[in-house]
This record gives sequence, C-alpha cells and structure tokens, in this order.
Amino acid sequence: MNAFRDISLVIGLFILLFLLWLASGGPQRTNTPASDSGNRAFFSFSLPDFSFGFPQYTPDYSSYGNSSKENTTPFNSSKYEGYVSISSIARSNDVDKEYVRLYVDRRSEPVNMTGWKLRSRVSAQTITIPQATQVFIPGGYNTIGSVIADSGNTIIVTTGHSPIGASFRTTLCSGYFEQFQDFTPSISKQCPHPSKEPPLTSSLTYLEDSCFDFIDRLPRCSIVTSFPKDISKGCRAYVSKYINYNRCVALYQNNADFLKDSWRVYVGRDDAVWRTRREIIDLLDTENNIVDTYSY
Repeated sequence: MNAFRDISLVIGLFILLFLLWLASGGPQRTNTPASDSGNRAFFSFSLPDFSFGFPQYTPDYSSYGNSSKENTTPFNSSKYEGYVSISSIARSNDVDKEYVRLYVDRRSEPVNMTGWKLRSRVSAQTITIPQATQVFIPGGYNTIGSVIADSGNTIIVTTGHSPIGASFRTTLCSGYFEQFQDFTPSISKQCPHPSKEPPLTSSLTYLEDSCFDFIDRLPRCSIVTSFPKDISKGCRAYVSKYINYNRCVALYQNNADFLKDSWRVYVGRDDAVWRTRREIIDLLDTENNIVDTYSY
C-alpha cells in the first residue's frame, strides 16, 4: 500500500508540474535566463487573456452641452457686417422702456431693415423689425412701408407699444409728440420756434403786437392749452389753429433738414424679451446671417 501511495504522489506531482508548464506558455514559453545570484533557473508565466470579444463603447461628447436652440444659431456673416451694429441695450421689466439701439455706419448705403431680427442665443427669443411710416400725421392717412435707414441713422427697436400707435421716423416737428406722450428715450424738442413761422397774410389784419409778444414767449414744440386773460379772441384763435404739429409739418416738410436721423420702431409685445444678465444678442438680416452680436 505504501508503494502504491508513493507512486500516486509522484504521478500527481508530475501532473501538477505539467499544468504549471502549460499555464506558463507551454512550448511557446521563453525560458528566463539564470539568475546572476545562483544556479537556480527562474521562470515566469502570465495569466491567460480572458477577453470575450465584447465591442468597446466609446461615448460621444461632441454634442454635450449644446441645446437645439444653440444649434439653430446661424454662423454665416452678413454682407452688412461692419455697416450696421448694435450700439446699446436698455433693459427693463417695462416693455415700453426696453429697447435695442442700432446704428447704420456713415459709410453704408441705405439699408432696408424691415424683416431683420434680434435674437437671444441664450433664450432663443426673437423679435422682428416691423414696418413704419416715414412722416406720421395724427388723425390722417399714414403710408406704412419699409424702414429704409440711411447712413448715420439710429434705429431704436422698442419691445412694447408706440405711444402714438405707430412706428415712425423722427422729423423736425416730432418734438410735439413729447408734450402729451412719454417716449423712452425722449424725443428732442428742436422744432422751429413759433415766432419764426411766417404768419398767414390774411391773419395779419387782426394780430396785435401783444399777440406776437405772446407767441415769442411760447416754448418750442408745444401747443397752447391755456391763455392769459389779456390775450384777445383773435390771437387765441390763430394760436390754437396754427401753432401745432400738423402746421409745422406743412411748413417744413420740404426742407432738406426735415427728416431726422432716428427711427422709432415698436414690436408691440407685452412681455420683456432680453435677460437682465448674461445675454448674447444677434442681429440677423433677412437671410438669417449675422450682422452683429452684442453681449453683456
């Protein structure tokens, strides 16, 4: 029995050595040189490769952080780049005081800006420049057309509503609008003074010196709503009828300096558009190409 047990141990030892030899590479194994410290030979083996051939997954980060709003932003430059720019932004929760100021460079040819857009890259909110009337006549027939901005013109695009119900170009007489309406920014009161306006020839027969003295004291761009007691009925009738916006337009509309360099256009929205902080606004032409970008 002891001999049989010894033989079994020897066979088991050979099997174990054979398995270790196979694990170390078998016939493909490269023998390790003898150590310099002695005559014993060292050998090494590596674990088998247990890769099962699963496909490797590589995540795609190319669109990370990009929303669909950002992806719709055009990146083509407009032919108007460098000629039309966003010069300032007025931010307010009051839509009638929130506006974007655009400027047409003096090197530029006239530009049709109706249909151009102002678009936030952050919120994707967009407003479109509407049509306007060149010379607004209260209570009269007003022709609405494109905003043709000349070189040196400023276009103030207000989010809210027009105090006079229309978009318009300012003129020599537009200061009259400021008397009863609130414009933001305010319109300059540079109307010709009533004392400089030629009185009607037929009126000279009943205009006394005190009436002319009263007219001399009147402020620019204002109609008279009350008269001193010593002003005659004839003077009151003349002043009420002829010192006003419509008469100013009739007298000066053919003057070379009648049309001014500012447009007031109103989008007519009831909610504010532009963020108070961290905003990027693109000015886009009618082909959705970028004309200018303003950020704050």
